[in-house]
Amino acid sequence: INVNLYSFKEMRYNEVKEKDKVWKLFTIRKWEELEQLVKEESMLKNYRNKLQRLSRDKEYCRMIWDERIEENLRKREDYIMGVDDGINQGIEQNRVKMIINLYNNHVSLDIISKSSGLTIEEIKNIINSNNNNEKI
Repeated sequence: INVNLYSFKEMRYNEVKEKDKVWKLFTIRKWEELEQLVKEESMLKNYRNKLQRLSRDKEYCRMIWDERIEENLRKREDYIMGVDDGINQGIEQNRVKMIINLYNNHVSLDIISKSSGLTIEEIKNIINSNNNNEKI
């Protein structure tokens, strides 16, 4: 069945529901609802028959299932990467604040370097790019 989705987009919810049986096809959630719709609209028999064939095809169902699993895994990985990026960004911001606070409290660059694991040059770069005081 070819459906012009743009025309549906322009209609209000009730107009679609009243004007076209295809709306029901979009909202079907149970096999029984499809069977009832086929009784009302005989042109949907081919659609129903194709669905039945595909749902019995184990290879097709496995392929669909695998695609859904892959999509969910990608979404999960994207979420985790976003969380990790946020955590790492927070850690870096806290490290920069700590370095600036230590420097502003007159702790030597050597001690800051030993405490943070950064080189003195890296510490100077952080202080110069994040501190409103004079450059060091």
